[in-house]
Amino acid sequence: MATSASLFNMGVVELSKEENNKILKLLKGIGKEILDGFSDSMDDVATYPNPFYKWDTGADVIKDMEQITLVDGGEADENVPLEPFLQPARQVDAIIAFDNSADVNRWPNGKSLHATYEKAMNQQNMYDIPSMMPPVPSPEGFVNQGLNSRPTFFGCDNSSIPTVIYIPNYPYIYQSNADTMKLKYSKEEALGIVDNGRRALNLNGTVRNWPQCLTCALMDNAVMQEKDAARSKECQECFDRFCWDGTDDQAQPKDYIPKLGDPHPFMP
Repeated sequence: MATSASLFNMGVVELSKEENNKILKLLKGIGKEILDGFSDSMDDVATYPNPFYKWDTGADVIKDMEQITLVDGGEADENVPLEPFLQPARQVDAIIAFDNSADVNRWPNGKSLHATYEKAMNQQNMYDIPSMMPPVPSPEGFVNQGLNSRPTFFGCDNSSIPTVIYIPNYPYIYQSNADTMKLKYSKEEALGIVDNGRRALNLNGTVRNWPQCLTCALMDNAVMQEKDAARSKECQECFDRFCWDGTDDQAQPKDYIPKLGDPHPFMP
């Protein structure tokens, strides 16, 4: 005599043969409802104890909240978290901004920096908050000028705001534009991505005086804030080469697909 468990298993097997598609459709529907429920109830964000609770005695909305709700800055296109370093009280001179965004064919196009700049401008216009973010071009301008494939300095002529040293992901020795949802990497893949990131910082040794130029950008604000200050000839040459010239070509760019090992097509 068959047990209830065996009868159940037989029924499932028989049912799966006859109504397999219906079951799969049902399971997909249940999964979608669960995921939609997470989104509707805000379970996909983080609730965090407010470190500023009761800290400020002035008119501050955040000070009255025991908990604050946090979400990834990428939700607002700010994958590169510049804003914490743009606070005047921090007196930041320079920021190295590594951009590993997946904007176009999983390569960056400067969209994150532009989003931060637009946000700063909106805050300045709406709340009279001075912007500490240097101007940057549109994503189209980044791609059309090749600024998303090589280092660029922003804010070069304003020592009162941080100099942003933008260094985008580029396939020097490894196709490092991995999918965001790729959660498992082999040792070879991990080492390849890390090594490619190191080469993004030193331009894979292709520009002889790049270390000097990087140092010039890091030190420029501190130097130029001194009375009667002037850049050295070497640093001025670096700035002439790597500073954004203010041009913003907003025409629709060609599809951006850099090839592994190719030299920078736009290196000045």
